[in-house]
Parts: sequence; C-alpha cells; structure tokens
Amino acid sequence: MLKLTLFLSLFFAVPAFSDILDDQKPQNINEQMWSSFKSAVNSTQLTPSPIGLGEDNGSYGESIAIDGNKALIGASNSGLVIVLEYDGLNWNQTAVLKPISIYAEGFGSSVSLSGDLALIGNPSNSEVDISAGAAYIFAWDGFSWNETKLLASDASGGQQFGAAVSISGTRALVGAKYGNDNDGYSGSVYMYEFDGNDWIETRISPSDGAMFDLFGASVSIDNNRILIGASQDEHEGTLSGSAYIYDWDGLDWIETKIIASDAADFANFGSSVSVDGNTVVIGANGDDVNGENSGSAYVYQWNGNDWQEQKLVPSDGAANDFFGQVDVNNNRIVIGSISDDDNGNNSGSSYVYDWNGSNWIESKLLASDGSANDSFGSAVALFGDFIFVGAPNDDEGLDNAGSAYIYQWNSTNWDESKQFLSPGSAGDQFGFSVSYSNNRVLIGAPNDVENGITSGSAYIFSWDGQSWNSTKIIPSTPVDFGLFGYAVSIDGDRAAISAIFDTGNAPNSGTVYLYDWDGNNWIESQISATDGGGYDQFGYSVDLSGNRLLVGSISDEDNGPSSGSAYFYDWNGNTWSETKITPSDGASNDYFGSSVNLHEDRALIGATGASTIGAVYLYEWNGIDWNEVKIEPVNQNAGDFGHAVSLNNDRFVVGAPFGYDNGTYFGSAYIYDWDGFSWVETKLNSTNISSSNQYGYAVSLLGNKIVVGNPDDTLDNENYFGSVFIYDWDGNTWSETKLTANNPGNGDFFGSTIQITQDSLVVGARHATYNNSQSGLVYVLPLTDLIFTNGFD
Repeated sequence: MLKLTLFLSLFFAVPAFSDILDDQKPQNINEQMWSSFKSAVNSTQLTPSPIGLGEDNGSYGESIAIDGNKALIGASNSGLVIVLEYDGLNWNQTAVLKPISIYAEGFGSSVSLSGDLALIGNPSNSEVDISAGAAYIFAWDGFSWNETKLLASDASGGQQFGAAVSISGTRALVGAKYGNDNDGYSGSVYMYEFDGNDWIETRISPSDGAMFDLFGASVSIDNNRILIGASQDEHEGTLSGSAYIYDWDGLDWIETKIIASDAADFANFGSSVSVDGNTVVIGANGDDVNGENSGSAYVYQWNGNDWQEQKLVPSDGAANDFFGQVDVNNNRIVIGSISDDDNGNNSGSSYVYDWNGSNWIESKLLASDGSANDSFGSAVALFGDFIFVGAPNDDEGLDNAGSAYIYQWNSTNWDESKQFLSPGSAGDQFGFSVSYSNNRVLIGAPNDVENGITSGSAYIFSWDGQSWNSTKIIPSTPVDFGLFGYAVSIDGDRAAISAIFDTGNAPNSGTVYLYDWDGNNWIESQISATDGGGYDQFGYSVDLSGNRLLVGSISDEDNGPSSGSAYFYDWNGNTWSETKITPSDGASNDYFGSSVNLHEDRALIGATGASTIGAVYLYEWNGIDWNEVKIEPVNQNAGDFGHAVSLNNDRFVVGAPFGYDNGTYFGSAYIYDWDGFSWVETKLNSTNISSSNQYGYAVSLLGNKIVVGNPDDTLDNENYFGSVFIYDWDGNTWSETKLTANNPGNGDFFGSTIQITQDSLVVGARHATYNNSQSGLVYVLPLTDLIFTNGFD
C-alpha cells in the first residue's frame, strides 16, 4: 500500500496570550492574512446556561470577612471568593476572585479583609509540595483586584500554609497549623509586612511550642496586636489548648500566653480567635460545659495591667453543638454554633453578645429557612451593625452549595437577608459532543444537573446572521446519570441526541432522542433498539444524514461481551425502519460502534478493540444489502484505531489516539483514499506535539481539508491545554496548521470534539472554564477567512 510522505509546509502555534501573538507571525504571511488569522483565533465561544457560579458541594459560606463596606465570602470547593460591596441599601456582588495559579483547589478556605486588601488562604495548594499551601493578597486599585502570591520560605508538604489568615493594614498573618517549627505538627505562623514594594516575611514562634500544638490553627491581627490559637496545646491537659497574644512595643513582639482558668481536656481552646483593640475572644468548641462538645468562648479585656477573663456559654447550649466560632468588633461579639439542632440535626445557629457596660447580653440568630445539616455558623463576621453568617452545607438550589446570611440591626431587631450563588454549569461537560449543520450547532452536556438529577442536556445554537441564539434541550423522560448528550448529530431540521444509560427497552440500555423542527418548536421522538439489553450503551455514537440515522451500541453482546453492534434507521415518512449490523468476524471486546459516520450510501464504523489495536468497517449499500469491508492499519503500533472516524466521498480518516511510535505514545490519524481498486493508506503524525498526547482523539474531514484533535497537547510540557491540527491537500502534500485556544487553561481538553464545514470549524473543550466554573466551552472559528479565502491551501 502506498505510503505518502508528510512534510510541514506551514506551522505556527498560537500561544496562550494574544499580546504575544505577533511574535509568532511567519514571515511569508502578509498583514491582511495575519489579521484574519488572529480574528479566527479570537473565535466565537458558545457557552452553557445557567451562568451562575453555584455548584453541588461548593461550600459557599465556608469563610467570611467584612470590613467597612466590603465583604468576602469563600467557596473553597469551587475555588473562588466573592466580593460584596454595600451601596447604602444592599450588598451587591462586585467581583469574583480566583488565583492565576492552576493549583487553586481549596482556594478560599480562609479569608480576611482590611480596607482594599483581601487575604485569602489556599491550604491545599500543592505548587511546592502536596498541601504545602499558599495565600494570596488581592489589592484593589480602584479598577481591579491585583494578585500577589505568598508561599512560605520553608514550605513543606502537608503544613497547610493558609489554613488561617488575618490582615490589618500592611501586616498579614498566615497560619500553617501543621508546620514543624517545634517538631511535628507544632504549627507555624508567618507574618508579612509590606515595605512599599514587597511583602517581607518573618516568623512568629511560641516560646514553649511543642509537637502537635497546632500553633496557628487560628490567627487574628489588629494593628499592633496579634492573637494566635494553639488548639491542641497540652499545657493544662490533653488537647486543652491555649492562645498567644503578641504586642508590638516598637522593637519586638512581646508574648503573653493565655490559658483558660478552667482549662479541660479536649476543650480545643484556641480553635477560633478574634482580637479588636483591648478585647480578645477565644473559642473552645470542644468544651463540655453544657454536655460533651457543647462549646464555649472566653472574653479577655485589658484593664491596663492584666487580661480579665469572662466566659460565655449559650443559655440553651447542648452536647455536640460545637459553639465557639468567634468574631468581635467594638462592644459586640458573634459566635457560631455549627451543630445546634434548633432547625434540625446540625442545622446550626449563631449567638450575638452585646456589652452593656457590665454584662454581655445574649441574643440568638437562626436562619429563617434553616434545615438539617446546613452548618449555619461555620463562619461568622461582624462589623458595626452587620453580621455575616456562613452555612456552607445549605442546599440552596443544589446539594451543599452553601449560602451566607446577612443580618442588619435596625435598633430593635436583626433583619435577615440571604446571599447565595445561583446554580451554574460547573462540571456539565458542555462540548462533550458537537455537530454542525446549516448555521446550527448542536452541543451535548451529559453531566448537566436538571431538576435535581444528573440527566444531561443539549443545546442547539442557531445563527441569525448577527448572533447565536441558544435553545436548551432536556429529555421529556430524564434518567439520573442517563448521560443525555453523550453523542449528538444534526442535519438540517433534525437533531439526534443520545442518552446511553437511559432506560430504552431494558434498564440503562440507552435511547436516542430525535428532535424535528416544525418551524416553531423542536418536536421530540425516541428510538431504542428493538432487541436492546441492559447496559448496551445504545447511542454511544450517532450520525444523521437526511432520512437515515446510524447508532453505535458498543456493549451489545451478540458476538460476546462488549462485542458491539450498530443500527441503521431509515425514515419512510411515517416510521423509522431498523436494520441491525454486526461485523462478520465480531468477537468479545471489539467495541464495534465506537464511532460512526454516514455519507450517502456508505457507512464507516469503528471497533476500537478489534484485532487488539482496533479496526474500522466500511459498509456500502447496493440497493439490497450493506456490503462489508474491514480495514486495519498497516502500522501495528496503532492504538484505539477507530476511536474517531470521518467519511467524505472517496476518502475517510481514522483516529488512533493511543498509537505507539518510536517508544513513545503519540497517537496518529490515518487517511484512506479510494484509487478505483483499493483503499490507499496515508499516516498522519505531527512532530509538534509532546509525548503521551491523544492526537487523533477526534477527526473531521471535508474534501481536501482534514482536522485532527489532540486534546491532551501541552504548550509547556506541564499544562495540558489541547490543540487542533488542520491539514490541507494541495495535490501533492498535506500541509499542517496548528491551532490552540487564545486563552487556554490546564485540562481544557480543547480538541476533544471537532467538526469542519465549508466555512467554520467547531471545537469542543469539555473541561474549559467559563464564568469561573469548569463547565466546558465550544469554539466556532470562521475558517472561510482563516484558510479558504486567504489562500492557506
């Protein structure tokens, strides 16, 4: 079989940031062509809905800070912090803070605010070592929040630098409760002072620190006074806890150690701390004063000579309330009791204590819509007449999405309002599948949560000449984890959307939903295999061409477990007639139906497990039957051959993303041309990829244009952004052009799904970040300008 030589006639990579694009301009491209190329790179992005930031287990309200007219609310499981500003009437969201770093998991676990400076902890950050931690200072300049990253100078794995943070003016404290200043898990605290240019680090260590003290489990700073909790200090008993006050005398930080007068085992004194002027409040959430783990707090006031202690215990405290999350401002204290049961088990509550000159007067806050396991009171913050209370396990719209409650004192009562993140599209995998036809793009999002179940969804975007208008499609009979949107195809006024674990003719056998446009609405009908069995994965692949539908069912067992099958459906104007296809040499684990494509009276079907390395089967309709031809690659190092297929006239292309060449996994694509007698193979590889890529994961063909997706490609041998390769046949050679997203993110999976048309290229990036959530994106690139018109042929 003829083997053509592929050579690189044109290559230019699109870097991550548009401001360095011009540095990559090839000398043989004129300005008009280059301008058109950059326009294509800055392509249209199709995005999912809704656009909210809320997500299951987002933990919004886990951390809270307030200062003046600004507040911060953290959602560490979503890796973001919301900025709110008070306009005199309402608290309005004005910014979403996320770090530039890709190691942002857990960002927002702790927050603190001082004027225009926000300090945010990221204790699970693994940039230096696993869970070594990081903290970020964001400074507001009147226009934007500017980031500075803090890393401990002696960072080590597991110390959780950033588990506690506090900032006051130009001083910032960062606790690393598992640091090793005084042996294992003694704890460490780092202070950073701004000198006008940089944040300069110094260390604070207790004079009597010991192993397992967890010094730095909580921190608070107010001007020249620092308060640090060591919640497992055993000076007065097992895990009794302590706290340290440091006062600046102009030369040194003078240490005073605080221990509860009635210290007890497992009290966790120092689990939470807050300082405001001459008042210090220390939580002991494990104190057994009202029953085991009921909790308490201690107030210390400086009288000029000594710290005078007063203990606060809730009037209705009970066992396992864990009262003790504290904040103080002027003559008011707020204390969270995260497992109080007033609104159901572990619903939570908060207590407000106001100083009347002689005593602390108690009042209690409960969420008006509180329910079991909300953990209301996990975080509390106080400034003037405002109190913020976090409920990170509140099921506001989603499971454990979290919320924050804002209370304002009206001189008589506390008026409540609620702040939460509206449901978003995080994790939807929007772009998992794509298809394009006649100014319409069909996009699958199989992990979308609708009406409380992970049924999946799909979107039809229609171009009206000026903008893309979207219609969201949800199946009429959704099944939890049915994966509706797993595979999609659109042709004219008809769309096919599969749900491979939908209940068709057997539990989880799979269903294909058809939608026909009647001029006003998309009318649904359903197709299931007449002989479908449980977990057949009917709909694993789908393709529509006119009145014919082809469906892959990779786990069908006609020729053994997971041998696979495919179904042709032909529309006669009234009904769909079914024809089932299995390969003549089908065997167990062939996964026949892994990919499918129709073109006129030909059908191409991938079987990634056939013959170990994979195969494709070409079927041609002779008017009576479908005649089969099996095709295997000449190169026996191909891997997953048939993972993706595309057929157009007398040419087809096959992706083998797990190919193995010269001792390295690269992936390949194979072109087959009909010469009148046989299918002649040409192998495509790119030298412009790193090892362990998935080149060939997706393929698309139109005439003399071939597009190959490489979703695991890397630009820097570290971050995996993904790329797409465009090949153009000039009659002698295939020339290559590489494209990446104009602002890629690690793990975007750009190029995981693709389709080329005469004027556009559609590219899916199922894990890309949109609106600060990893929902997925789809790019539509105007290739008429990029390639066809401007002579890249």
